[in-house]
Amino acid sequence: MKKCQKKTSKGGGNDVDAISPVDDFKKRADAYGVGVRAGAITPQPTDEKHFREMSELPEMSKEVQSAWDSDGKVRRPITLQSGVEFSSEAAQSIEDNKEGDDNG
Repeated sequence: MKKCQKKTSKGGGNDVDAISPVDDFKKRADAYGVGVRAGAITPQPTDEKHFREMSELPEMSKEVQSAWDSDGKVRRPITLQSGVEFSSEAAQSIEDNKEGDDNG
């Protein structure tokens, strides 16, 4: 992994402390994941490419690229739903409740 540096202030001066590449990657990946789950970031292939380069992983395989293509080049976290999905799920829940009331 690429070595990252962070400027810190010690004793009034600016020193440079090395940050473990693994810790840096983890912090960035965690922050990215929080942003995705919050709906502030929509994952896309360029994001994956960036994280792969940062962690010195190989480029995306044809299979991974194909998966991105079939997903429309974006991914939505499972914790978020589009308005259409929410409406459909809500309608199904209402229908299920009506059927339960009719049988009881």
